[in-house]
Formats: sequence, C-alpha cells, structure tokens
Amino acid sequence: MDFFEQISDLSYIALNGNRIIRVESTSPVTLVTLAELNLSNNELVSFQPEGIEFPVLKTLKIDKNNLTTLPRNLMKCPLLESLQLGRNKLTRLDLSSLRNAKGLIHLDVRENKITSVVASSPIKLDALQSIRIDNNDLGQVNFTGCDFPNIQEVSLAENRLTSVPPNLFKLFPSGVLNLARNAIVCDKLMKFKKQVTDGKLLLAYPWTFEECQINGTKVELNNQTVVCCNI
Repeated sequence: MDFFEQISDLSYIALNGNRIIRVESTSPVTLVTLAELNLSNNELVSFQPEGIEFPVLKTLKIDKNNLTTLPRNLMKCPLLESLQLGRNKLTRLDLSSLRNAKGLIHLDVRENKITSVVASSPIKLDALQSIRIDNNDLGQVNFTGCDFPNIQEVSLAENRLTSVPPNLFKLFPSGVLNLARNAIVCDKLMKFKKQVTDGKLLLAYPWTFEECQINGTKVELNNQTVVCCNI
C-alpha cells in the first residue's frame, strides 16, 4: 500500500476483481486523502493492515472474499462509516470486535455462514444505524451488551430463526427488525402483534397461501395485516 502514498489527492482505490491474498505495506504509510477502498472479489482471508493509516477512510468494501474473521486494527480508520463484508466465510459475529469503529453507520455481513451473533463484552456505537445479517445460518441472536442508540434497521431476513430475538425491541426501541423468510413459530409471534402492525417487525406478507414457506401458514393479526409463520 505504500505505493499509493505518492499519489496526491487520492480519494478512491479500486482493487476489486483481482487475486489479492494480503494487504500490507513495506514501510509505514498514511493515506491522508483516501475515502474509499474497494477490495471486493479477491482472495483475502483476513484484513489487518499493519503500518497503514487511513485517517479519512469512510467506506471499506471487502465483500466476496474468504474472510473468516472481522477486520482488525479498525482504529486505523477513525472515520469509517460503511463496512461491507458480504459473501465471505464468517461463521460467528462478535459485535464487540467493532468497538474501535466509533463512527460506523452501516454494517453489512449478508450471505456469509454466520450461525450466531453476540457481544462478548459491552459495546457502544453511537453512530450505528444499520446492521444487515441477511441470508446466513443464524439459529440464535443475542444483542445483550449492545448500546446502539441511533440504530434504525436490524435485518435478519432469510435465516433459521424460529423466534423473535429476546430483548431486541427493548434494546433498540427506535429500530425496525426484518425477520422475513425465517421459520418463526406462530405461537411465539403472537405477543409481537403490536410491533408487526406498527411496522417495527417485518415478516413475509403473502398474497396467497403458496407464497408462505414450506410448513408455513398465514396468520391474520388484524383486518389489514396477514403474515407468514410456522405452525
């Protein structure tokens, strides 16, 4: 990465669609104007750039790689707002690993192999607005210990959840939870009728019975709202 330091006013680097396996620098480097780094569609198994400072980086794209862990050394990116990690090989999401991304607004980890979401230690991210964990293998989610006062969206669509994650609406009272195309059990859904009708809990809304998942059924919550759930 030290190669790029010689380019003045460099705001965007596109290295997507290569065969990059490692990001490094042969000498300490500070990319003082770089706002976006695109490393999508490479062969990275980790991202922990030693000796590289990204003082104004706002967008980091590392989707479509082979990452098994979240990026490290995010304190090197103090202004990071968008972290895109979709289509990697993540199996566990420990949100505490993001504690150094103080300005993070959007986190996207769609289409990985994540089975659980936890916070191993308390974490507060004041700027975070959106978390997208769609299309993974989630069987359990626990946001206990997460303080995200400005969260607006938590999207967990297309996973293996059978119930609404506990305490989520208490932890994130202003957020919208998307659980579309999960196998939510009907009995466990009924106590969240108000969140569904208020638009705080999003599910599959079928026009016909056939649009519900296999083993699913339609449940009428009121005269206007019909959702899919598992019997």
